Amino acid sequence: MKKTTLLLLFLPLIFFIQSCSSDKTVSVSKKETVENPSQIQTQQLRRSNTVTEPVDASQPTRRFSVVFNGHLSVSEQRLYTLSSRAELGVAQALGKNQSQFVEMTSANTPQSLFVLSEENGEKSVGQLDTTTNFFYTLASHVGSAFDLKSQSPSKLGFLKKEKDSRLSLNILFTENKEIKSKIFDQNEAISYAFARESDALVYTKMGATKSSVFKMSIEKENFGKQTLLFEKEGVEIREPVMDSEDNQICFIEKTVKTSQATCLNLTTREETILLERDTIYEPALSPDDQYLVFWSEAREGQKLWLYDFSSSRLQEIATLSVPSKDENSYRVNRVHPTWTQDSREVIFGNFNKWYGHIEKYGVFTKKNQVLTDNIFVDFYNPVVLGEENL
Repeated sequence: MKKTTLLLLFLPLIFFIQSCSSDKTVSVSKKETVENPSQIQTQQLRRSNTVTEPVDASQPTRRFSVVFNGHLSVSEQRLYTLSSRAELGVAQALGKNQSQFVEMTSANTPQSLFVLSEENGEKSVGQLDTTTNFFYTLASHVGSAFDLKSQSPSKLGFLKKEKDSRLSLNILFTENKEIKSKIFDQNEAISYAFARESDALVYTKMGATKSSVFKMSIEKENFGKQTLLFEKEGVEIREPVMDSEDNQICFIEKTVKTSQATCLNLTTREETILLERDTIYEPALSPDDQYLVFWSEAREGQKLWLYDFSSSRLQEIATLSVPSKDENSYRVNRVHPTWTQDSREVIFGNFNKWYGHIEKYGVFTKKNQVLTDNIFVDFYNPVVLGEENL
């Protein structure tokens, strides 16, 4: 009789311990308007195929955060942060409605985010502290600016449509808020990328019959001085990326019928075609120059790919579901594959039926992990902030 009574007394405690041991993810409720992180609700993970990666004890614990523009509804648009410290991810709203932040980029600083904002029809470039939510304007009245990128905390780049229909490539020096610009002729399409180790950038200029790729100095004393790297007839060359030694450039090469992911060794002039599909987007080179990630569209579907330069191996690492829309910038900002600084993980956006979520792929574990529950009707521009070893 005493044993039975004791068992009945301990049954609630046993049930509580078992319920606490189950895997959960923390996410924002779709039904509630979240004004601060304290209102974030705990929910059971709805994705049964979510994989938690094993911890490598030989490596230091890494910490990073992902910031993205999330939509819980058409009218509710905010910035969210996602911490890597939680195995299944924690999505936290940054302050109140921040629909004015239209583009973001990171310079690998732990808390600081560079943003292109728009309010009352006016665009500005600024810096957002993700801890305090303080926004600091670096350049106001930048007109129809787009394609914001950073080389370091001291240099930002953006393209801008000028009033006379020409296009300009602009470099903002953050220490004194000075902007230097290079103006291009009307009808010339431009895409660019910073060289990571040198004070330069590479850009592609697409004319009526050919595409040209240049390397240009962004030093204040030699700003605009450039060298022609190569030209191609009858193709569009866009989205260039260059390795840290300025020795190899990868890009998307598009003809009327197809797109190719291509890499060119600038020393040997050897060209390697990695993949050919209907359309290819957003090549991103890993910080250690060992891998290239990009995504594609074709009749067989949308795929995320990883190319290993050491083994010359291309592998499919994820199936994507990106809603269709004509504007190219609308599409690419939804996937936006981004590397962690240690080159071990790729962060990217994806969709599951009607809802968007953030995922990561482990280069060494070869596993995908969903980091957010399926609560966002839309999202844009996932960006990885700087990392620290703990």
